[in-house]
Amino acid sequence: MCAHNGAHFLEAQLASIMEQQLPVDRVHVFDFASTDATRSLLAGLAPRWPRLDVRLVDHAPGVTLSFRHALAEIVPRCADDDLVFLSDQDDVWLPQKTARMAARVAAARRGVDDRILAFHDVILCDAELRELRPSFYEGRPFRLPRDLEPARLMIASPVIGHTIAATPALLALMLEHQRLEHYVMHDWALVLLATYLGRVEFEPERLGLYRQHDSNVLGAGRRRSAIGYVRRAATLSRAVNVQARAFIADLPVAAAVVNERADRSPLPGRGPLAWRLGVAMATHGPTIWHRALGLTQLRYLVPFWRDAGARDGS
Repeated sequence: MCAHNGAHFLEAQLASIMEQQLPVDRVHVFDFASTDATRSLLAGLAPRWPRLDVRLVDHAPGVTLSFRHALAEIVPRCADDDLVFLSDQDDVWLPQKTARMAARVAAARRGVDDRILAFHDVILCDAELRELRPSFYEGRPFRLPRDLEPARLMIASPVIGHTIAATPALLALMLEHQRLEHYVMHDWALVLLATYLGRVEFEPERLGLYRQHDSNVLGAGRRRSAIGYVRRAATLSRAVNVQARAFIADLPVAAAVVNERADRSPLPGRGPLAWRLGVAMATHGPTIWHRALGLTQLRYLVPFWRDAGARDGS
């Protein structure tokens, strides 16, 4: 778990982890420069829960790089047959989560070095854990398994990061051969890698309470102003373009390390990447908003055609 100013909901989340039917071996909490009561809360909880390992970090690099920092410390200490769960600081795990997810991964494993990512459905709740919707995937634009198709995953990831359980082999490959500073989110990077060089498993049982509140970094169906949507579209369009370029470069390197071929090419077709990405957005986006993002990729074609014209002398 990567924490930052999460004192309000943190204890409930940790309690739900500690009370799992299949106990966890260790709960690693990294606090990244919290200025609220998070650190004092963790200090008070540590004696109560001996399995709680608290580490304090004096800077807050953002969600993706925080998880990279945390995983870089944890994964080298894992045994090959361990299973690593990612957790947010403000949700709640239902008691059967670890048992169900461990069984899901065990059924998919063929060897201790298998690269597997498993994720599950959740119940959407408000800040007080009152149910808003009984499922994240029923009655919303994301559909499974459709949105786990490789081309669609280049545009949007349907996987909720805090529902992920992953094998150390997959996490180690991500840490060593994906430049996470170029990715939108750590979980999206991990899903892409597992899709091409591992396996993705979906557990349809609802194993968590996904708390929606004003401080969510990302949330389900958050409302924004019209200007907010435009700004977010511009930011996300650029970020997805950067991520796609990074993943296309990172994938063959990672494949060579594990002596595998990445048979499926991200964004196949002809033309500059921005064109292929824009077409994929327009045709495969899970929502009208995602499909409209395809138009924003046109701006990245201007430098391409300008450079091409210079090379041709036109």
